[in-house]
Amino acid sequence: MVKCNKCTKDIAPTKDGSSTCVSCQAQFHNSCVSECVTRGSQKSWKCVKCCSEQTDTIVKPTIDYERVIEIIVEAIAALKEDMENQWDVNNKKLDSIQEEMSNMNKDITCLKTKMDEIVEKATSTETRVQQLADENCKLHQELAIAKREIHDLQIQTRKNNIVVSGIPIQSKGTNVFPIIIKIAELLKLTYYQTDINAAHWLPIRGGEPRSQSIVVSFMSRLVKNEWLLARRNKRFLKAREINNDFPDNQIYLNEQLTKDTSVLFKMARSMIKENKMASVWTNDGRVMAKRTQTSRPFRVNCLKDLVERTPPATASEEDAAPIQADGALLRPTATNANSTASLVK
Repeated sequence: MVKCNKCTKDIAPTKDGSSTCVSCQAQFHNSCVSECVTRGSQKSWKCVKCCSEQTDTIVKPTIDYERVIEIIVEAIAALKEDMENQWDVNNKKLDSIQEEMSNMNKDITCLKTKMDEIVEKATSTETRVQQLADENCKLHQELAIAKREIHDLQIQTRKNNIVVSGIPIQSKGTNVFPIIIKIAELLKLTYYQTDINAAHWLPIRGGEPRSQSIVVSFMSRLVKNEWLLARRNKRFLKAREINNDFPDNQIYLNEQLTKDTSVLFKMARSMIKENKMASVWTNDGRVMAKRTQTSRPFRVNCLKDLVERTPPATASEEDAAPIQADGALLRPTATNANSTASLVK
């Protein structure tokens, strides 16, 4: 009788039945095998041992370990060679970068040295510029003081002078004293040669002048003021009265002013036309003005004085006095102020 290949018991006809492995032809109780064998699967059923041998044959193929090791070694060698090449390239790049950085450090050091020199020079230059600025400021102040002193000196040297204008142009070398004597006669003044320090023609400026001026320097301001007062009292003084050959134009007598004072006086007179000033005149070579007929006279030293408010009533009498003649003070009025202004061309 056939025995079960697992439990070694006789395989008798039972209700469970038996199964035969198609590979090794071994028989088993159906109850001894793990899987449930049906009639349909008995024709292809295999025991556990045959199934295991077939699985080992499929899952565990034959492997050439030497070849695998050889391939791995070759891959490692190729990787090593590639890494060495890449390392050489990186080393060259690193050397180049280090060289560039070294050159940059040299350049930076050089620039820093030059920058320090520039900063030092700039500091020195700034100090020198400041010194020059201080010196320049000091020189400006000294120059302003010198100009003011020169201007005051020019005014002082002209205090006894008058300018006679409106005389026709005479030939070079013409004597001025006959004209001065005639003017004194017309002004009803007693002429004393000792009253005059000097007299001369003023040089003719450019353009086409129609007249020439005479500067008369008197020995005292008192005599000068007498001449100015006499001219003011005589309404008209014609050149033809001096010489019949002269044209019939007005002769003016004015104080001799400096160039700066003349410009200032002209600007002050223009303000009368604009109704910004009531009267303007000169006194001892300086410009005097009144903003209104009732305001106190003030001395005009610069253009700023013309645009500012009238000085307070504490102004000195010396500044307020227009012209002193025969010991009398002539106060400017609407009439004599215009007359005084008309004495200047």
